[in-house]
Parts: sequence; C-alpha cells; structure tokens
Amino acid sequence: MRITILNRIRHEKVRYREVIDHDLHDVLYIDAPFTLEKVAATKPDQIVALSEFDLLIAAEFRDELSLPGPGLEDTLLVRDKVLMKQAVSSAKILCPRSCRLNEAKLSHFKFPVVLKPVDGASSEGVEICFSQKEYFEHLQTLTSEQRDFYEIEEYISGPILHFDGWVQNGNIIDFIPSRYVGTCYDFLKGLPLGSYQIKAPDDDMKIWSEKVARAVGIKSGPFHLEAILSRDGLCFLEIAHRVGGAGVAPTFEMKTGINLYHTHLATQLGLEFESRKKDEKNMYGWFVFPGHHLPTPFCSIYGIENVSRIPGIFNLVSLNEGEKLPVHPRMTYQAFQTPVSGLIRVPASEDPRPIFEAVFSEIYISPIGEKYVALPFRESMGLTHC
Repeated sequence: MRITILNRIRHEKVRYREVIDHDLHDVLYIDAPFTLEKVAATKPDQIVALSEFDLLIAAEFRDELSLPGPGLEDTLLVRDKVLMKQAVSSAKILCPRSCRLNEAKLSHFKFPVVLKPVDGASSEGVEICFSQKEYFEHLQTLTSEQRDFYEIEEYISGPILHFDGWVQNGNIIDFIPSRYVGTCYDFLKGLPLGSYQIKAPDDDMKIWSEKVARAVGIKSGPFHLEAILSRDGLCFLEIAHRVGGAGVAPTFEMKTGINLYHTHLATQLGLEFESRKKDEKNMYGWFVFPGHHLPTPFCSIYGIENVSRIPGIFNLVSLNEGEKLPVHPRMTYQAFQTPVSGLIRVPASEDPRPIFEAVFSEIYISPIGEKYVALPFRESMGLTHC
C-alpha cells in the first residue's frame, strides 16, 4: 500500500512505525503547504492527516483522487461548528443556541454571547461579548469575509469537561472523561490551562459521548469531545474527529495503554496496533502556560524550581532564560513550544486540584527583564464557556 502522510505532528508523539510497517508499505511524508498537485504526484492509495488543521484538505484530496477514507461531506460535520450542532441537536442532545453570524437575529440571543470561527480550533478567534456594545465593537474588527465564517452562540456557564477515546464500528472502545482547570478561552487571553482525569460514577458520560459521535457520523477512530456541565445536564460544546491536544494523548496512553494516534492510523488504514499495560492505580493530568500573548518571544519564568519539587509532577518542560519561544506569536499547547508544561500523576483516590493550585500560584511568566506579579489561582477556573 502506498501511504501519503500530511506531515505536521511530531513523529515522537505519533510513533508511526509502531503501526505502519515501512518495509511492507511505501510511506511518503510530505510537508506543508499541502497541494493537490503535490499529493497527486505521490500516487497514493491512502492519505493520512492527523492534525485538526489538515482534515478538510485531506478530505478534499480524497474526493478529487477517488480515494478511501473520510470525504468532504463527512468531514464537514466534525469541522463546521454550525453543521455539527445542527446534527447533534437533531439527535435530541442539549446544545447552545447558535447560527451563522451573517444569518443572526440578535433579538434571538441574550447576552453574553460567544462569537467564534465555524472551523476554528483551540479557541483561536473566539470572543465573549457581554453586551451589545461589545458585540458591535467586535464586529468592527472582522472583515466581511471573516464574518461569513463566524457563528454566534448562546453562552452557557458551567465547568467544562472533555471526553476522549476511540470508536470502532460506531461503538466507543476506550474512554476517559476529564475536567478542565481553566479554559481554552482563558489560555487565549494569557492564563494557564490544564485538565485532570475523573472517575465517572456510571456509564452515562460514555453513552452520551457515543450518541454524540454517532450524530456526527464518527464510525471509527479517535475523538475529542467537549461539554459544559450546565444546570440542565451535559450541554454539547464541540467534537473533533482527531486526538486532543496538549497533554491529552500521553496521559490517555498512561492510563489506558492506548496511543490514540495509533487508533487513528489503524482504523483508517485497516491495520493492527498494540496496546500497553493499563494503570489501574493512578489518574493523570496536564498543564501548560501560554507565551503567545507576550509582546516579545523572549520571557523570564519564575517559580519553576519550586514546582519541580511538588510530588506528582513529572515531564516538566520549561524554556531556559533567554530562549526564544519557537512559534511566537502563534498560539500553541505543545511542549517545547510554550514557556512551561508538565504532567501530573496522583493515586486514583486523591484529589489532583491542590497540585494545580500550587502550580498555577507558583509559576509566573513575564517578558524578559520585566517581572510580573503572580496571578492568584482562581477557584472559578474552568467555569467559563470557551
């Protein structure tokens, strides 16, 4: 089989060779920018795309070249947030009221409202407007072309959960619920983000997630699903047909023994993959501090030594003094591209939140040479719709 891979995610995260026999198959990795001409020249039997940002273009290539795998119509349901919510709402699942921005009647919404790109990720381009004044002010920052690709959404308050796993033949095989500490929206604005795995009291969250996955047509492969724990129960936020970012993949594998990237490769290519031993004793989490919001790609980090001594923290990664943020000012959750990131492990019987409180209270980051006052940990972190 001739496999063309749209090469964006670091190989050490995916570990392609553990699933794809490179002696048996002809595997070609191509780098961005991805064009139909470049892909067609490789004469592929299969096209693989693992990044959120490449799913649509890979689907277009498959359609153009008549190749197996998700086509554009299938992929739009997991990339276009308006179509996504329409499909989920049709399955009788609670969703925020939403519509395309250029079709919106403001009288149908109460403030605050959320404006976001219909095909965005990681809360990039998202704005919460608490009044009509803020709403119209933000509209002025968008071009008419941008407005065509935005939606307006009802604001729902409550803790934000994320559900990760993988599906085979429409059924969830492995599944982990987690709770955010902070939100992707707060991270966009310059605050740290994290999450920790939680023990579900029953199968209700898994059943709900399976219903969502079926509503948007996910039949096989990984998913990353976000929901608000509202006063009316779980309220759908969005779902992606790919592996979650930041520390989702490594902590999922540590807990379940399953590399979610391998489920994506195996289900799409019809290959087998191996799992590692499950960890029944511990629960895992992750945290990351942003740097994209800083006025300079060079920063000072304070408190890292104290954090390194906190029990339960491992894989702590931080920039050295004077080291440049690699992708500044682009937003990223990736270790080695952010000022500080790390993983957390606690016995399943213990509450991980005090560790997050210690980390978020201890570490502060400033432009190099300019010392900031540490931000206090907020108990409300995680209660903001993103």
